[in-house]
Amino acid sequence: SASPSAKAELAALGNEPDAQRLRAELALAAADLAGARAAFQALLERGGAAGAFGLARVALAEKDWLRAGELARKVLELSPAHVGAKLVLLEAAAANDGTNAEDASAETQRWVDEVTRALPQAAPGEAALAQTLLGELHLRYQRQGPAQKAFEESLQIVRKSPRALIGLGEVLQSAG
Repeated sequence: SASPSAKAELAALGNEPDAQRLRAELALAAADLAGARAAFQALLERGGAAGAFGLARVALAEKDWLRAGELARKVLELSPAHVGAKLVLLEAAAANDGTNAEDASAETQRWVDEVTRALPQAAPGEAALAQTLLGELHLRYQRQGPAQKAFEESLQIVRKSPRALIGLGEVLQSAG
């Protein structure tokens, strides 16, 4: 949660778009999904991709894969190179796949390809998340070598990524 002085400064900014976005991001980070949804909805009503992307991430947190995908597609209509939206679509598509590589849907494979192509343009946090998602998919499909490599690449970018650390731990545990 933000400090009292930061909250006061944020309140002083009123309904400026940057202040709305910051409030929305803080709510999402604090797992206040109702607050995040309301703040991102207000941003969406102003137009642009930020509100739709935020709502897509709220939907992911709620495990509403269909809604997350719909919102991420809206982001890509507004901003076709948006790496974060591609990551949302990969996570949403993969959530419904089985545990064998043969179970991977064409939709999941499409977004794996899209995310892989987008990696050079990704911000560091996005690149780390992309590697973690790819590692999770490799792990699900019993491909320990590629999973380990993906998790290690994620950790080179964000050294303390909980998801990547957990994934790497699962790979190492399965190796014995």
